Formats: sequence, C-alpha cells, structure tokens
Amino acid sequence: DDASLGSTIDQKRVVELPIVNRNFASLVVLTPGVQFGTRMGLSPLSTAGSFFPGATQVSANGQRDANQRVTLDGVIASEPLVNTVYFNPSIDAIEEVKVHTGSYSAEYGMNNGANVQVALKSGTNQYHGAFFEFLRNDALDAKDYFLNFQLPAGAALSQKNRLRRNQFGAWLSGPVNLGKLYNGKDRTFWFFSLDQYYIRGGQLGGFNTNATARMLGGDFGEWEAAGRGGIFDPASTAVDASGRATRTQFPGNIIPKSMMDPVALKMIPFYPSPNAVPTNQFTFNNNFFSAGKARSTDDRFDARVDHNFSDKFKTWWRGSFANGNNTPFNGFGNIGTSSGDGPGDGNNYNIA
Repeated sequence: DDASLGSTIDQKRVVELPIVNRNFASLVVLTPGVQFGTRMGLSPLSTAGSFFPGATQVSANGQRDANQRVTLDGVIASEPLVNTVYFNPSIDAIEEVKVHTGSYSAEYGMNNGANVQVALKSGTNQYHGAFFEFLRNDALDAKDYFLNFQLPAGAALSQKNRLRRNQFGAWLSGPVNLGKLYNGKDRTFWFFSLDQYYIRGGQLGGFNTNATARMLGGDFGEWEAAGRGGIFDPASTAVDASGRATRTQFPGNIIPKSMMDPVALKMIPFYPSPNAVPTNQFTFNNNFFSAGKARSTDDRFDARVDHNFSDKFKTWWRGSFANGNNTPFNGFGNIGTSSGDGPGDGNNYNIA
C-alpha cells in the first residue's frame, strides 16, 4: 500500500528525549539514513556564531542537504536557495515530526532528499501550560582540551572557554472563553508558545601575523636586520645597458610618509600591535593571538487558533515569527578585523 521509507516521532518523544540545543533536527537524525548537513557551517550543535542558533540542515541516504524539504503544518519552511530551515519551532510547540527519506508519494514532491513534516500543537478544552529554562554555563563544564597549550610568550591559557547559554520560555493553551459572550468549549481553542535563546560564548581566533608598529609607520629596518632583504623604491626603476631593470633601496629601509597612499594611512590604526612572541623571529610569523566573545539571541513565537464549525468542518489559523541577532567574534576588536565578522540580524515568518 505504501512504499515510503521513514519514521514518525510522536509528541512524547519530542518533549522527553534530551535534545541538543532543543532543535527538532536532533530528532530527525534518529531516523535511519539521516544525518546533519554541514552547508555554511550551520549545525544544530553550534552554540554561537551562526546567524540563527536553530538553523537546520539534514541529508538523507546520501542526498545533498540542499535537497531537504521541511514544512510546518504543511507550509514550506525551507528557504529557496539551499533549503536551509532558519525557523526552528519550540520543542514544546511541536505535536509530532514525520520524516520521509525515500520513495514517498507525489504529495511530498519538490525535493528528492529528506522530507520532514512538522505538525504544531493546537489548543485544548482545558487550560494547560508550562514554563521552562535550560542552562548551560562554563561554571558547570570542564576545561576544553584544546585550550591546554602554551602561548609563545610562555603564558598558559588557564581559563575555560566562556559559555553563558540560557534558553527559556513558556507555552499556554485552552478554550476561548469570553464569559457570557462566548464559550468556546469543544469549538474554539487557542495555543501560544514563546522560546528565547541568549548565548554568550568565548571563542579563539588563534594566531595571526601582523605588521609591527615600526612597519606600519613605513620603517622596515627590523625586516632587513632579520635578513629578509630591502624595500626598494618603485619610482626609481631604471634599465641599464644590458636591459636589466634596477631599483634603488630606500635609505634605512624606510618608506617616506609622502609616498604612502592616504587611504592606507587611514587603515593602519585598525591593525592591532603584536601581542605574542613570534614563532619565527626572522619572519615575525604568528606574533598576534586573538580571543574574544561571540553572542547571539533568537526569539520565537507561535500562536494558533482552532475553530470547529461541525465535526466535518474544522478550520485553524497559525502564525510563527522568529528574530535572530548575531554578533560574532571580532579578533581585532574593531570594524577592520580580518579575524571574525560583523553583526547580523534577520526575521523569519511562517503563516498557515
């Protein structure tokens, strides 16, 4: 009767199973043949740095993660470029998750990879609700193994990588009851959920090779002293009798300020000074070490109203909204950084 492959994850398992970052994609990978996608580095396992902490990508049976398709209550929730799902509904708002991995019927067309249908909860005849908070904090963690190394200057990174992750929210449901005006028992119901992430994490930028203060001022005397050769004046190029081009070295290996581009001079203040002993004193390699913080927030809302005109005529309306704000790690601590990125903000809507 049905040759489709896949599984159904019911509401009990959705709520009670431990889920990394409370992302429903962690349930999807319980289905045989399904694994997390890795496009753009967006993973349900990430704690900070992705544009939305709940960005979802999965692949099934060898198909690309760009071939996934995810729907919320039958409405497509995948963006059209690479089918990443940036809207991750609250776990407490999900009724069930169905996963089709192959040979599914034409009603689930459009893509040939994982086909995920997420159904959200509806209201009930009684008032129900819950409040929650999930905490992850470096005070409860062991030190990251990869932080156990020595800086070139001999100082050890003794502190643990900073992590402050709070996810809290609530959900409420019940019948529409307006007192004497209207009693919606058995007919009209409502459901509302709120889920919020607040993530503050430490991040290592690692080693960079930055110009020294003297070099940024045009003085490459230390460069020549290290045996790296001279800096020559490009305006002095001449061709001798043999046809060979020659140039004159700047006196003292110092480039005159008058020859520096005014735009370059304005960029120089954005380069931080070296703060670590270089791994090679002649090339000044790895003379700058950066570490800092990254933070992101994700606010999500779901609201639904059901109304039953009769046993055979039932309607419902649902609206979902998510706002993601991300301020990633900035290695230089300014807008000129080459290690890190700038802030981003985005909104997502899903209406059924």
